[in-house]
Amino acid sequence: LHSGDPLRIAVATTGRLYVDATGNVDLKQVSGDMTINGDTKTISSLYVAKVGTPQNVDIEVVSGNMTVERVDAGTGSNLVADSGSIIDAFDDAGGPIVNVASGDIYLQAGQNIGSSGNFFDVLVSGDFSGLVGNDAFINTPATLHITTFTSNNGDVTMTVGGTTDVGLIRARKGTVMIVSQDD
Repeated sequence: LHSGDPLRIAVATTGRLYVDATGNVDLKQVSGDMTINGDTKTISSLYVAKVGTPQNVDIEVVSGNMTVERVDAGTGSNLVADSGSIIDAFDDAGGPIVNVASGDIYLQAGQNIGSSGNFFDVLVSGDFSGLVGNDAFINTPATLHITTFTSNNGDVTMTVGGTTDVGLIRARKGTVMIVSQDD
């Protein structure tokens, strides 16, 4: 995930992350209680409002969920919620809004990615891969090249606006369903 030593951040659950960079973005949201000027905040989940770079984005949340509005990364994105879920910030089932647009995308969540009523929306020009503890609900408006994707305890459901090129998808205790518009 991290190419080096990531910048450790502690954004409160009421805060939002905004990053505009020209180089790689490598962040790790830590967890625990933090007190500044006598005000104690619990640090866990991370709300990613907007992160953009022409390079690579690596964001890890140690404890809690990662809620994503928008990540734009030219070369690649690695989004990891070690013990939580990766959640679409928009209730956009009727008109999906892309959460992550990137070259390659790797998603990993200890719990779920997206939900049955609100798929996590990606636009991938390169390879797509991931690992999820339970269920994954992924949507893309374009062609999707899946290298590997694994669910350890649930289902993998994908809707694809173009063709689907599948390397290996595993749902160890569930089912895989792909609805592809051009296949």
